Amino acid sequence: LEIGLSEYLPAGPTTIDESDTSPYADIDFTLHYADVMGIYATLGLDLVSTWMFANSTDQAKCYLDRQGNEGANYAVHRQIAEELRGEIVQMAREPADAARRLRVYAANHDGRRFIMLLNRDVEEPQTVRIVIPGELDLVIRLPARSYTSLVLEGGHIMVSGIGG
Repeated sequence: LEIGLSEYLPAGPTTIDESDTSPYADIDFTLHYADVMGIYATLGLDLVSTWMFANSTDQAKCYLDRQGNEGANYAVHRQIAEELRGEIVQMAREPADAARRLRVYAANHDGRRFIMLLNRDVEEPQTVRIVIPGELDLVIRLPARSYTSLVLEGGHIMVSGIGG
């Protein structure tokens, strides 16, 4: 399976090397990693990688080093691993979303909803409206080059994000 997701990396069409991620800015790695996880989940794959340890925290930004220290983006890795499971939801999207460089992935698991929003545009913020009939109608502005997540459970919404 070959997936080309590198168009938003500053270096151009370059693949992310999982064994040494130090050449990539944290947000570039986060966007690439989250996009790959979302695509694989949408395809029904449960596991992307079992590789876990790196030589330093400068390498493998979303994993652990050999001393057990969390990599720079370990929180994103942990959130995706915990939340992007259960039933993967197919999102109704506007055709213009692809041109806007916006990716959206969502999952339902035991009454808990997880929505991952990736603005891959390196210059422009994006405004997104998320509608779950009878439950949610939310407009959120995503900074350029950002990862944003929503966790919905029991009438509560938790929003977190990095980048911009």
